Amino acid sequence: MTMTTMNAHLRERSLTSAAMIGDLERYRIIDKKELRRYVPYSSHHVSRLEAARAFPVRIKLGDNRVGWLLGEILDWIEARKNARAGQIGRSHKVLAFTVSEAELNRIFDKKALRRFVPYTPQHVARLEARGLFPARVQVGGNRVGWVIGELLEWIAERVRERDARSENSLDEVFA
Repeated sequence: MTMTTMNAHLRERSLTSAAMIGDLERYRIIDKKELRRYVPYSSHHVSRLEAARAFPVRIKLGDNRVGWLLGEILDWIEARKNARAGQIGRSHKVLAFTVSEAELNRIFDKKALRRFVPYTPQHVARLEARGLFPARVQVGGNRVGWVIGELLEWIAERVRERDARSENSLDEVFA
């Protein structure tokens, strides 16, 4: 296999392919730094695309923190690929949960939580104390975790808030 053929093969199997990402992984929130790994645009350009409704809208996670659903980003990339190939792109609605009941009851440890939600353990503890984040579950004497179903519901609430804000802002623009 030549180097060119190998590179083409690796590009085909890149992480940007929605088929490579599991159902649960699609609901993971990614931060600005991780977004840059998928989309090589500046923050300013992403903001312009969001304002033009040409890019998945960010989710407000706190006063100074935003993120995007990985599934929406991957669907946007696929739509761009399809449009370039002359095909019709598909919508990027990812909130129709297709996670099994067993998956919803699984527990994430701190490391998995950090990968799923872009918050430090200290910030998660502050949010929990204020009742703004799903409460941890004591798994063992010195071990805690978070129920995936509760995390997905928390993420869905952030997305609903985002969508309500963007609908209100569109109403103001077209009023």
